[in-house]
Amino acid sequence: MCLSFLSQSVHIMTLRTWRERVEHFLKQEKFTEALSLAWSFHEGTAKAVVGLFGDPVKRKAVVADKMVEVLFQYVERWLRRCPEGKVQVLEQHFQDMVPVVVDYCLLLQRVDLLFNQIYSKLVENPVAKGVFLESLEPYILSERIGCLTAPVMRDLLSYFQENGMMESVEGCLVHMDITNLDIQQVVRMCWDNQLYDAMIYVFNSGMNDYISPMEKLLQVIGPPLQEGKPLTDEQVVMGNKLLVYISCCLAGRAYPLGDIPEDLVPQVKNQVFEFLIRLHSVESTQEEVYPFIRTLLHFDTREFLNVLALTFEDFKNDKQALEYQQRIVDILLKVMVDNSDFTPSQVGCLFTFLARQLAKPDNTLFVNRKLFDQVLEFLCSPDDDSRHTERQQVLLELLQVGGVVQFDEGRLLALAEKAEFYQICEFMYEQKHLYDRIIDCYLKDPLRKEEIYNYIHNMLSLPGYSPQDKHTARRKTLEHIKELVTINPAKTAELVSGHFTGEVDSIISALQDDYLVFQLMKNLLDPSEGPNPQMLAPNLHELLVGLLCRFCPCQVTPFLQTTQHYRLEETIE
Repeated sequence: MCLSFLSQSVHIMTLRTWRERVEHFLKQEKFTEALSLAWSFHEGTAKAVVGLFGDPVKRKAVVADKMVEVLFQYVERWLRRCPEGKVQVLEQHFQDMVPVVVDYCLLLQRVDLLFNQIYSKLVENPVAKGVFLESLEPYILSERIGCLTAPVMRDLLSYFQENGMMESVEGCLVHMDITNLDIQQVVRMCWDNQLYDAMIYVFNSGMNDYISPMEKLLQVIGPPLQEGKPLTDEQVVMGNKLLVYISCCLAGRAYPLGDIPEDLVPQVKNQVFEFLIRLHSVESTQEEVYPFIRTLLHFDTREFLNVLALTFEDFKNDKQALEYQQRIVDILLKVMVDNSDFTPSQVGCLFTFLARQLAKPDNTLFVNRKLFDQVLEFLCSPDDDSRHTERQQVLLELLQVGGVVQFDEGRLLALAEKAEFYQICEFMYEQKHLYDRIIDCYLKDPLRKEEIYNYIHNMLSLPGYSPQDKHTARRKTLEHIKELVTINPAKTAELVSGHFTGEVDSIISALQDDYLVFQLMKNLLDPSEGPNPQMLAPNLHELLVGLLCRFCPCQVTPFLQTTQHYRLEETIE
C-alpha cells in the first residue's frame, strides 16, 4: 500500500499541464510535434491531461486558440530561417511547412485564417507564395477546399498560367465556386488556352448560361463540316466535348461533373431543346438548313442520335417535350434526307434510330413511311457498287430493331435480291421459315460461303426446327452437294459423316467428277480421324484406293497400311 501511494505521488509531481507539454516542443522548435500533440488534446485522445475543461466545446475552443498561435509562430519562424542557396532548396524548405499549415487550418475549419493572415505573410516571399499556391491544388481536387478569397483565386490562376500549368487551372476551376471572379476574363483565358471543360463550367456556374458554350464550340467546328473539310485534332476534341455536354444537359447532369441544380433542370433541358431546333436561314442549295443539328449529325451521327434516344426516354411523359421531339425528328429528316453529303451509314443510323422510336408501345412520333421507302431505294441502289457491305449492314441493323414493319416485305425482298444483299434476304427468309432459300443465300454470298456448313449442321441437329424444315434443308443440301465439295471438301465430308451416311452412294453419283469424288472420299475415310462404323463398307475403301492410284499414288501404300476395311482381291485388282 505504501509503494502504491509513493508511485502515485511521483506521477502527480512529474505530470505537466497540457500547455506546458505543448510549450516543451515549441522551445525545441518542433512545431509539427507541438501541433500534433495539441490536436490530440483538441480531439480528446491525449492521456493524462491536466488543465483542460471537461466540456468538449470549451476544450476545443481553448486548444484551437493555442494551435492558431502555434501556426503563426511556425510560419514566422520558417520565413525568418530561410536557407541560402538554389531555388530548389528554398522550395523544399517551404514544402516542409506549408502543407502542415494548410492541413491544420482545414482541420480547425479556419480557412479565413489560412487565406487572410497566413497567406498575407507568405506572399512576402515569392518562393513561399508559389509553394503555397501549388499546395492548394490537391485540396481543391479532393474538394476539401471549395471556395477561395478573390485575391487568392486571382493569384492562383495567374501563377498557374505564368508557369504553364493550364491543366491545373482547368482541374481547379471545375471544382470551385467562381462567383467572385471576373467571369468574362476567365472565359477568355479558358478559350485562349483550349480549356473547354473549364469554360463550360464557368458559363454554367458563374452565369447560369448553358447555351453560350454550345454556340462557341459550334462556331468553330460547324464551318469546316459544312464545307466538307476535315477537322483538326483540336476540333475533333471540341466536337466530342460538345456531344457529351449536350447529353449531360439533357440528362440533368452538370458538365464535367456533378448535377445541375434541381430547380434549374427543367429550364436547362428546354433551353437545349430550343437550341437544337433553332432555325437559321442561310444560303445553301436555295433551301433553309439547320446548321446546329446538321453539324452534330455530320460530326458523329451515331453518338448524337444516342444522346437524343436517351433524352426521348427521359421526356416520354412530358407533353411539351414530346412536341420538341417531333420537331427535332422533322428537322433530322429534312437535314439528312434532303442532302446528298451524308454517307449510307449516317442515313442508316438515323432511320435505325427512328425505327427504334416508332417500335415503342407508347410512341407518339410520326414519320412518313414514304421516307423509309426512299431510304430503302437509296441503300439498295443497284447502280451504286460502292460501300456495298456498309449499305447492307446498315439496312440489316435497321430491320433488326423493328424497321421491317415500315416496309412492304415483297418490295424489300425484291430490292435486296437485286442488290445482292444476301444477309437481308436471309433475315427475311428466316422470318418466313424458308430455310432452304437461306442455303442459297450462303452459296451466293462470296463473303459467307464457308459459313454454310455450320448453318446446315445446326439446322439438322438443333431442336426448334420441324421435321419438314429439316427435310427441306436435307433436300437442298443434296441438290448443291457438288458445289459444297468444290468449296470445301473437308467440311462437306464432316456434314456427310454426320447427317448423310445413308446417301453416300447417291452423293458419289451426283458429283459426276472423279476428282471431286476423290476429294470427298479422301476426307470421308481419313484413317487419322478414327474408324466410322457407318463408313466401313469395303466398296468405299476400294473406290478410294482406285482414286488414290490415279490422283495421288504416293498415298496408296500408307492408306493400305493404316486401314483394314477393304477386300484384298478386289483391291489388288
